Order: sequence, then structure tokens, then C-alpha cells
Amino acid sequence: MTKPRPALYRLVMQWDKDARIDEREQRSFVALLNEVLYHGEMRFTDYHQALVDGDFPERLQKWLSHVSSGAQQKALFSILRHLLFVDESQMLSLHRDTYRRVITPWLTRGRVSAGDLLAPTFEKSVRQMMASYLICSVTESFNFSWFQSVNALVGIPKPVVLGEEPRTARAILTSIDCSPFDGVIVLEDFVGTGKQASRILKVVREFFGPDKRMLFAPMIILDDWLQNLVSDPQLSDVHIEPTLTIPKAHCVRERPSDGEHSEFTLIRAVVNATASMVTRRLDEQDDPPTNQFGYGKCGALVITCHNASNNALPLLHHRAPQWTPLFVRVHHSKGRTK
Repeated sequence: MTKPRPALYRLVMQWDKDARIDEREQRSFVALLNEVLYHGEMRFTDYHQALVDGDFPERLQKWLSHVSSGAQQKALFSILRHLLFVDESQMLSLHRDTYRRVITPWLTRGRVSAGDLLAPTFEKSVRQMMASYLICSVTESFNFSWFQSVNALVGIPKPVVLGEEPRTARAILTSIDCSPFDGVIVLEDFVGTGKQASRILKVVREFFGPDKRMLFAPMIILDDWLQNLVSDPQLSDVHIEPTLTIPKAHCVRERPSDGEHSEFTLIRAVVNATASMVTRRLDEQDDPPTNQFGYGKCGALVITCHNASNNALPLLHHRAPQWTPLFVRVHHSKGRTK
């Protein structure tokens, strides 16, 4: 294979040359490549699990080579114009913002005065309030170590991972003496469809009862699925407040969404054209996507430095026999049932 950077520039320079002939084409692919390679060097390196496939320019060249036509390559490359990559620095900021902008106001609402907010002991009093709540997450992907260290949370209860199955969550909660707690704070790094989170939140709500306060604070959530959680009558007394909400128009779904970018029509076409190749099972340990738009057909254009969600477009993260992704997803094998 030729050296990736020169080959990539030759490719996009030809696209820009063609664009000068076709007046309908107003985008500069060279400018986009400059931007993408900058992020590849400065930020995408935070996605450590992808490095086994080479550095970003090498992965990008392989990725584009999986489709043969120029139109499909341009559509595939255009996805990167809309990609939201959350690097380690940004993820730490989300941990900080979740505590300061979501948890702190919820804890202190109706409990402190304006004067208390300016008191030198305010932070200490907030941590004391937080110590009276059970802190947990639905999955182990939430980085409690980062959350505690970046917010200097000393003296709070040891966080608990409830797991993805209601039966497991019930068993864990039963093993804990929850009577001293004033309530529970449930954290999560990324929520896509919310189906998994919803099941566990209902178990927690049932276990704690209506007299205990409950907060669900996902750092990142897809907007339309947030609305499903908020409107669920079984969660009506759960305060649900994300730190960052991804609008529906930022997701490439099977059908166009109001307000989506005009390029999404071409991107949707290449997603469908590569579906059989992208979703093919790699090996016995693989858990391939069942739909080319991802779990729940979300089509999210979001990758975090920790991992790619199964709600993201599979062509970004799924390794198949004839497909090398840009950000290979690390997943758990479901195993075989008897």
C-alpha cells in the first residue's frame, strides 16, 4: 500500500479539481482532509484500541478503499465532517460538568441560601450531601476513577455498578444496606436508545421507593431517546438531566430527519450500499450489528475516547472480513445459550 498521506491528498485534490468543473459541488475536500488529519494526530490518538490497525491516516486510507466508486468514497469521507469525537480532555470536562452543573444544583436545590453559595465551606457541604446518596452506574463503562479525581470527591460512598440485567441489579441492591441513604444518583457515560438504562432505573426506583430522591445523570444522550425516558410514567418521579444532548438531526437514520444536513442523503446511500459488507460477522467471538444504522437504528455520529457505542454507525466501528473501521469497537461476547 502506498504511503497514506500523499495518497489521500492526491485523492481529495482530484475531488476538488472535479468540483471546480461541477459548479454544484461547493465543498473543499482538501480543507476537510487538513482538518481531519490534524484531529487524527492531536485527538484521535486517545482512542487507543484502534492503534492496532495503524495510525489514523493509514486507517483512513484503508477505510476509503473498501468502496470503489468516487461518489461513495466522497460520501464516506464526508461523514468525518459531522463526526463528534469526544477526546480524553473533553471527557474529563464532561465528568466535571456533570458534577458542577447537574449534581450540585440537584443536591442543593431548596437546601441552601444565596449566602451559602458564596461561603468558603460550600464545596465541603456539597460533598457531605453527596455522601448521603448511593452513587452507581448502569454499566462499567462509566469511569468512576476519573469522576472522583477530577471533582476531588473525598468521603463519598464507594460507587456501585448495577449491571445491564434487572435481576443482577436487584441482587446487588439487596446486598447493600440502603436504609441510611437519602436517595440514589445513577451515572452513565453514553445513553443511546435508553432501553437498557430504563430497565435498570425502574428496578432502582422500585427498590428505593417514592420517598427517596433519585437522579439519573447521563453525560451524553441522544435527544429523541431522552424524550422517551422523560415521558415514561414509571420514571415520572426520577429527575433525568444529561450533561450533553445530541440532537436527532446529528444522527444518520434510515429516513431523513427534520433539520439534518444535506450531505446526509449521500451518506445514507453509502451506509445502505455497504450494509452487507459492514454487518458481516467477523468470527465466533464477534457480535455483529443487526442493522447498518446501528442498534436502535440510531445512526449516531458520536465516538468517545473510551469506546464506540453500538448506537453509532457500524461502518465507523465494526470490523468485518472485508471492512476495517476507523474506530474499532471493543464489545463483550454474548456467548452461547444452552
